Amino acid sequence: MIMNTIHSIEKICHIREKEVNEAQAQYQRAIDYFEEQATQLFQLLKKKEMLQEQFDNRLKERVTVTYIHTMHDSIQRIETEEKALQSKVHQARVNMEQKEKQLKEAHFEMKKIEKLFQLKKEELKEFAKKKEADFMDEISVQQYFRTR
Repeated sequence: MIMNTIHSIEKICHIREKEVNEAQAQYQRAIDYFEEQATQLFQLLKKKEMLQEQFDNRLKERVTVTYIHTMHDSIQRIETEEKALQSKVHQARVNMEQKEKQLKEAHFEMKKIEKLFQLKKEELKEFAKKKEADFMDEISVQQYFRTR
């Protein structure tokens, strides 16, 4: 009876371990995606800053209206991309946090099963000791009656 329980718990433990590994992989993918999106946003912000600086420097000189329109359009296009990337970064962060929470929950569940597994193994050891002690008592009783 106890062996069946231990075997069942061991199977559950392996399943939980697989769940933890899968949660870890999903979390890592979420981290990678977040880093990718954040890097793209950073690069875009650097590009915007350089373009803005270039535009400010050129304004100190004589520039054409066409140049001003072109630069304005470029900066607006970058700002539109920036908003879209900020949204992606935010979503990636939220997803990453959800995957981290799922990983922690899976890890917690695995630890609970491992603890239960250890308790059942201890219970089995105690049961075996009791059986051995009962067996030794039985042998002692039989020897006592034989020698009488």
